[in-house]
Amino acid sequence: PIFFHKGYTRLEENVVHLDPVQVPSQTIILYGPSLPLPKGEYEVNISFKTAADEGTSMGNMHLHWNQSGVETMEIVAGRPAFGLFTYTNNTMVRMDFVYSRAAPLDLRSLSILRVK
Repeated sequence: PIFFHKGYTRLEENVVHLDPVQVPSQTIILYGPSLPLPKGEYEVNISFKTAADEGTSMGNMHLHWNQSGVETMEIVAGRPAFGLFTYTNNTMVRMDFVYSRAAPLDLRSLSILRVK
């Protein structure tokens, strides 16, 4: 695995489960991969499931790719979670997720795909 996380893994469903009762507030819940990527344009997709009402903020995914490059993707119930970013050097790429604790959340997958 290239991502580390709090919460627990439900192997039968192949998800990382986050529960607001068990996970600390306003802290990084998931992070990685802390690896360099080739220069280019990338699409980040996060697949998740929650019973929260549509429009509820589930947290923010922060993408760090150099000393000053940071982009934030808000993860919102009922909406696709994806973003595009341009990576112009080969420094470490790190993503971290700060969970809002608004409702339980199952993280199914996270992909980083080079599109150009």
